[in-house]
Amino acid sequence: QATELSSDFPDLDFAHLKGEWWHMGGPINAHGIACEPEHSLMSRVSAFKKMIASRPESHIAVVGHGDFFYRLVGRHMKHCELVEWSHHP
Repeated sequence: QATELSSDFPDLDFAHLKGEWWHMGGPINAHGIACEPEHSLMSRVSAFKKMIASRPESHIAVVGHGDFFYRLVGRHMKHCELVEWSHHP
């Protein structure tokens, strides 16, 4: 929840997050987590690309998870690997 994140990371602003900002519903995996449908994940990747393209910064650090980054950069990354990605076509 955003309130827990705010407590753990008081210097960051989580006001833009709704109560549960992750995918809810759908089939549950072996870890008890709802599996996000591919079309939903690709929609998030597309929205992320548009958001990054709208930013004025020339360099932005992004931290996330493997399935999202696989769709963003086109390959699986190693744990804690750094990858340079450009939003320009």
